[in-house]
Amino acid sequence: MGANVKVKLVSEILKHPANQSSPVSSLTPAVNWQLYKRLTGRAKDISYHGLTLRCYPDNHSASRAIYFSGSPDYREMRFILDYLRPGDKFIDAGANIGLYTLLALSVVGSTGYVDAFEPNMETANRLLETLRLNKVNNVTVHQTGLSDAPGSVNFNLTLDECTAHISACSSSSTSGTVIDVARLDEQLDDSQYAMAKFDIEGYEPFAIRGMSRWLRNGNPPVMQIEAAGYSNRYGVSTEELIAELHRFGYFTAVYRPDTCSLARTNCPWQIPVDNILAISEKYESFVMQRLSQQQHGMH
Repeated sequence: MGANVKVKLVSEILKHPANQSSPVSSLTPAVNWQLYKRLTGRAKDISYHGLTLRCYPDNHSASRAIYFSGSPDYREMRFILDYLRPGDKFIDAGANIGLYTLLALSVVGSTGYVDAFEPNMETANRLLETLRLNKVNNVTVHQTGLSDAPGSVNFNLTLDECTAHISACSSSSTSGTVIDVARLDEQLDDSQYAMAKFDIEGYEPFAIRGMSRWLRNGNPPVMQIEAAGYSNRYGVSTEELIAELHRFGYFTAVYRPDTCSLARTNCPWQIPVDNILAISEKYESFVMQRLSQQQHGMH
């Protein structure tokens, strides 16, 4: 890790909202993790939202969980904690090692359920390992990708597991593999889901089209969608993605954790944020009621 990278990382740790209660002491876990992984090269189990997360030294998501007090995506993760309830069903598309899967599980509890999608075999196996550590039986890990039609696609593996993605071209890649993809509304049964999270490196528009039958009924009421512009590699701009969500009956917003409120936006790049919430117009009052109950300490 170069000097400039170290300085940037320290700055991010000190300024991150999840670390604001004790910014300086938040550096200690980061330093310990850096020393541990360099000296041992082994995985380490950490406490994560009341559960256990197995962190491998080469996993970027694991490091972020340690650096940022278990809430690397602070705004987004606070929404999940404030909105979900025991017994809810949650979809985690692009689950990686399970930061969102475990986070959701910490709220929905043993009466809820999580369907996690992770097509990267090595990463999916690590997620399964963590789930075995926690002895949970209400999570299904689907080692498949999501699209608007079933089939097979080329999947580009990268050094950073967070940036692995479906190939934008049909030609095979020496750094890639072939994965199966499915429509979400065919892969799962017609249960009512409380929320779905999509972090699949730009392929979100196709996964969302693959649940069109559900979306017309406002199922799920809330989706968290990465909208950082990566969909451009597949010929879909963020503006087009948001317009398509509107046609399905969803408005787009960002969460304000300090007030437990939603701020509508059609231009997330102006804020700027990498993730947006898509809220079903039919279920807006339902979502707002949940957030209001959280705000008044009823959750």
